[in-house]
Amino acid sequence: MLDQDLAHVYGRMNGAMWFGAAEKLLGGHDGKSSYLSLPGYFLACHAFEVLLKAALLKAGFTEGNLRKDFGHSIIKLVEKLIVSGFQIDGEVHHLLRILSISHENHVVRYSLLEPGQTYPLLPWTQLQKIFDELVMLTHSSRFPIGLDRKESKE
Repeated sequence: MLDQDLAHVYGRMNGAMWFGAAEKLLGGHDGKSSYLSLPGYFLACHAFEVLLKAALLKAGFTEGNLRKDFGHSIIKLVEKLIVSGFQIDGEVHHLLRILSISHENHVVRYSLLEPGQTYPLLPWTQLQKIFDELVMLTHSSRFPIGLDRKESKE
């Protein structure tokens, strides 16, 4: 088994673990912004980031490339997957773009929501839709035909 294959497996597992923790905090959440909901959104965003990176690892990217080229940018990861031939549901792509904004500007990651301030957060049903799509995306049956994994991608 290649190191990238092992990293992909761990990525899928870790993504599911982080999302499970988010569900404990947010399950049934209606999407209204609240300071108390931010830790759950961080966990969900982190789960999505890990799953997207797992797909790119399986496609031949290295962990070093992922850290250097993408950092914590959910939307950059999504767009690289699409350019690499992966199919992502249009609504899920749009929802990930919304989450990426809050994840990258640290509102969610460092709980920077000011008292009384609102921020667009997604209801649990939409977070679950994203998770379901990304779990399927990282399944080996969803990799683009003809994807050459012999050498790492840059």
